[in-house]
Amino acid sequence: MANYQVTVSTSSNYDIGPKKASVKPIDVNTNVVVQTVDGVTAISEMTDVNQNNKQNNYALIWDEANQEHIYVSPFELLDRSDGVDDDAIDYGTY
Repeated sequence: MANYQVTVSTSSNYDIGPKKASVKPIDVNTNVVVQTVDGVTAISEMTDVNQNNKQNNYALIWDEANQEHIYVSPFELLDRSDGVDDDAIDYGTY
């Protein structure tokens, strides 16, 4: 269900559109508290992240077969975007 904002001007014109999100500025000088889960403060400390292929400009994806996150190249992201790991980018299918 979408939220809509309706405004009426004095000339009886209606302006209907998606509700505008409010923006709250953040004071960069404010201390930020980061909560950790089970004391984990870095991705490398997580037990379901395979560090073997970690490289610059690689991304983490979930590998269902091995039940872990793995690092892959941007090409691999495009290859798997159609749901099939076949070493081919299937343009137009995603």
